[in-house]
Amino acid sequence: MYGDFTNIEDFHNANNRIIQAREDFLALPSEIREQFDNDPGQLVEFINDPDNIEEAQEMGLLPGKEKIRDNIDKKQTSITEPTEGSETKKEQITQINSETAK
Repeated sequence: MYGDFTNIEDFHNANNRIIQAREDFLALPSEIREQFDNDPGQLVEFINDPDNIEEAQEMGLLPGKEKIRDNIDKKQTSITEPTEGSETKKEQITQINSETAK
C-alpha cells in the first residue's frame, strides 16, 4: 500500500478530513454523486486525473464552470435567517439534509 500521508498530522485530523470530504460530496447534486456510484473516493480519483480536467470543469467540479456552486448557493439561500423562537440555521440545515437522505 502506498500513499502520501505527510500532510496529515494525526489520526484525529485524518478522520476529520474524511468526514469533511463526505460532507462536501453529499452537498453535490444527486446526479453528480450517481455518476461516481455515490463514492467520494471515485470522485477524488476522477478529479486527480489530468485527463479529466475539461470534463470536470464542464461538470462544475473544477474552477472554470459554476454549475455546482450555483446549485449549492441556491440551496443555502433558500434557508431563511432564524427569527426569535425559530430553528437555528444549523437545525434547518440538519432537517433539510435528513429530508434529502430519505
